[in-house]
Amino acid sequence: MLTITTEYRWKASHFIPGHPTCGQMHPHDWEISATIRRKPGYGVLTMGMIHDFKEVFQWLAAVAKSCGDPINDVVALPTCENLLVGWIVPRINDTLTDELELVSVRLWENEKYSCEWTK
Repeated sequence: MLTITTEYRWKASHFIPGHPTCGQMHPHDWEISATIRRKPGYGVLTMGMIHDFKEVFQWLAAVAKSCGDPINDVVALPTCENLLVGWIVPRINDTLTDELELVSVRLWENEKYSCEWTK
């Protein structure tokens, strides 16, 4: 399977209600990494590409910006996992053109901690 991966980084704050260390508003350096492929049956790649990296980057940027700051405004319990599955993956899927398919998305809340959704 041939795929492409694009990353986008941004800063945003959140808090996790009731969590002993994350219960107060605090910032993160978030990063989304999305891997996509052409769906089976869509034949030869256009101009030798699965899709233009720059356009996928713009899609990720738009999704990240839609999260807002604080992220609690869009996800009530904004864990890395809930943000990824409840907000980011559905919005990336909504932006993909018909011939593209999301393979995986990884969300980092910093350089040490991440979660990943895979199809």
